[in-house]
Amino acid sequence: MKAILDQEAMRIATIADTTGTRPVLGCVKIGNGEIVVVDGYMLARKSIETEGEGEILVEAADILKAKKVGGRELEKILINADEKTITDKDGKVDASFEPLQANYPDLEQIYPTSERKASIALSSSLLVKLLKVVGMNTTIKLRVRGTTDPVEFVAGNVSGLIMPMRIPEEDEHWHKEKK
Repeated sequence: MKAILDQEAMRIATIADTTGTRPVLGCVKIGNGEIVVVDGYMLARKSIETEGEGEILVEAADILKAKKVGGRELEKILINADEKTITDKDGKVDASFEPLQANYPDLEQIYPTSERKASIALSSSLLVKLLKVVGMNTTIKLRVRGTTDPVEFVAGNVSGLIMPMRIPEEDEHWHKEKK
């Protein structure tokens, strides 16, 4: 199995749990046309280009190391599960990895199956600004009143509103639907 990871797919690897307490959560699962990362609190998945059958667990640290070479960040990397190598798009930079042999969490059990009540779109740049204000290790409570109302946030002594974005319902792709 081979997979091509673009910069967005490589950034997903930063979500992995790096504490080492649960090694499987320090890996990314690659296969069946997607990359998936869970850390026990968050899940991120993205469609990617894969060739061949199967899935593989690669330590996130191996991907993050391979994406920076000689002080520059690579546009894309190729993961070859059969050869256990990570190369740049030209096949020049080589890194090897040892796949983890473990049971990855069953993702279909994680996704909610109850009916969705509302969809709220928030700008990622506004969320980054919010994190700069409240700090990175702070619990943020989000209060959602309606799909067109501002989202209220409370983090310690800081509170405020984030205005929702207006996007058409058909533009939502937060969960890869089964075919």
